[in-house]
Amino acid sequence: MVAVLFTTLKLALFAFTEVPVFDAIYRQFASDAALPPATVMAMSIGYRLFVILLPPALLALALLPPGSRKLSLGGRRAVIVMAFLLSYAAIEITQWAMRAPLVQLADSVR
Repeated sequence: MVAVLFTTLKLALFAFTEVPVFDAIYRQFASDAALPPATVMAMSIGYRLFVILLPPALLALALLPPGSRKLSLGGRRAVIVMAFLLSYAAIEITQWAMRAPLVQLADSVR
C-alpha cells in the first residue's frame, strides 16, 4: 500500500515538474516537427490527472470499511497490487512518451 503511494507521488512529481520542461523543449526546438501521438497524450492534463488519481481511488476501494465492501480479502489484495502495477506502468509509459521525440530526432539525424 505504501508502494502505491510512493509510485503515485513519483508520477505526480514527474507529471507536473518534468513534463512541462519537455513541453517547453519541444516547443522551442522541434516546433516544425509533429510530436508522436503518445507524447501529445502524455502531455495532456487529462491523462496526467487520470493516471495520478486512479491508483489512490483503487486504494480507497480496497480500504473501504468491512460492512460497505463486496470484496474478499484476496480481492482487496488484488486491487492493491493492481493499483501499484498501474502506477508503475504509468510512470514508465509517461517517461517513454516524453522521450519518444528525442529518439525520433536521433533517428532522423543518421
